[in-house]
Amino acid sequence: MLFLRAPLLLAQQALLQKQVELDKTAGTVQELLQELSRKGSFTFSYGNNIGLQRQVTLQHKSQTVEAHLQELFAGQQVAYLLRENKIILYVPAKSQTNNPVPQKVTVSGYVTDKATGETLIGATVQAPASRSGVVSNQYGFYSLTLPAGETTLQVSYIGYQSQTLSLHLQRDTTLALPLTAASTTMNAVTVTAPGQQQLAPAGLLSMPVERLQRVPTLLGEPDLIKALALTPGVTTGNEGTTGLLVRGGTQDQNLILLDEATVYNAAHLFGFVSIFNSDALKKVDMYKGGFPARFGGRLSSVLDITMKEGNNQELKGEASIGLISSRFNLEGPIGSDRTSFMFSGRASYLSLLLLPRYFDFKRKSTASYYNYHLYDLNGKVNHQFKDGSRLFLSIYNGTDFWNAQEKNSDELTKLQLGWGNTTATARYSRVLHPKLFYRSVLTHSQYRYHLTGENRFQESESNQITSTYATQSTVRDWTWRNGIDYFPGANHQVKLGSEITNHVFQPGAIRTNSALDTDTLQRANQQIGAWEYVLYAEDEALPLP
Repeated sequence: MLFLRAPLLLAQQALLQKQVELDKTAGTVQELLQELSRKGSFTFSYGNNIGLQRQVTLQHKSQTVEAHLQELFAGQQVAYLLRENKIILYVPAKSQTNNPVPQKVTVSGYVTDKATGETLIGATVQAPASRSGVVSNQYGFYSLTLPAGETTLQVSYIGYQSQTLSLHLQRDTTLALPLTAASTTMNAVTVTAPGQQQLAPAGLLSMPVERLQRVPTLLGEPDLIKALALTPGVTTGNEGTTGLLVRGGTQDQNLILLDEATVYNAAHLFGFVSIFNSDALKKVDMYKGGFPARFGGRLSSVLDITMKEGNNQELKGEASIGLISSRFNLEGPIGSDRTSFMFSGRASYLSLLLLPRYFDFKRKSTASYYNYHLYDLNGKVNHQFKDGSRLFLSIYNGTDFWNAQEKNSDELTKLQLGWGNTTATARYSRVLHPKLFYRSVLTHSQYRYHLTGENRFQESESNQITSTYATQSTVRDWTWRNGIDYFPGANHQVKLGSEITNHVFQPGAIRTNSALDTDTLQRANQQIGAWEYVLYAEDEALPLP
């Protein structure tokens, strides 16, 4: 290995002399670099030209960082630079006479939360010297093409400490960008008008979950829909309800997506609470205008919600008790930092508050009784493969249930009403090239509504007449999406994709013991199917400032 030594700070020299014991000593260069980075608690930056797929077997499991690197790149023309807690590996220009340094190189990778490993959506990566920048996509991936040579990258995200990196770029480079959450205490705040351009698309409102949880709402329950209603151009119509009315539109003119699966009904408790548990959410984007082509034609707004991926560094849990419901959240790694999970739940205890009335009803102290409860369950598992590709599996299920009974001396009437959503998402993503990001998504969405009635009439001591009636309406979708994000140059991004959806509608399946015409029942219970096909293309180019 060829070492190019520059004057080193004591802290940097200490990094090279740090003793690190590896769990494995055989594998590709890339696998062993990742193992060394994880065990040594520092990061690497390198290009694709240092032989990442070359098989290596180390002679020693425990030795200094410098000794590990000597073994990894024995006989190879690889040099290094030190930048704080980062080691930059590259092939010196003089050893590449047959491969001249290109005029343009591409830096790509993922922007993540350093503490949890969660990818950060919408993080800004800029190179001030070349007046270029890019925003990480829905999966936290970024790709930025820059002139070769010395450059400075600035990475920023709301609620996190900005990071500035000095790089020497000679080839396409994969660079992970972990950010640290900003301190919550501030001595002073200075508001200035930035001279750099705004990278966020027009009409887009991004709301951090931390801000959502601080918005005061009905009965102290953090509520996404009510928080959005406090922004310009958005209202909920009737006071206390959760239906969004955006710029004069109606509730059915909004598209609501949870991990890219369609949500048809976003309300609990007859519209007073939304179905979104803030503990399970990672990012909320609301488009009030200029909708991207990938969302199709929408009249009012698009609400794109992403759930947490799970902390891949440590097991962590939290729970809270509210006036109408309680909730919990549990997340952590599974086996290693390549796999993580998140599981969150919320349930109301209104039924417990109504227990005294239920006992009175059973003792016949009162002639009527009613009960109500709701719950939400969110789950997600994600895994990163050795080749850098990622697989995400997520699910949501939520239900409301209302029950009422009324009884007198010879008659009992029961009424049950329920509705709820179920969504499931399987997503696979992979970096095909530093400028190409591929994703494939399979989603399932179901909305159900049922009404059941029963009447029992005691005609005589030996004869009871029972009448039942039940109806259920459902909407079920299966959707398969494929898309490619292409980053041709600075401030330029192209999205291409396709989508196919199978809709199955059940307007009202009827079950009853009453005499009804057979043809009427068959028509009512008939399902209606439909197919929807989509091709889209987006080309977003931001002018230089």
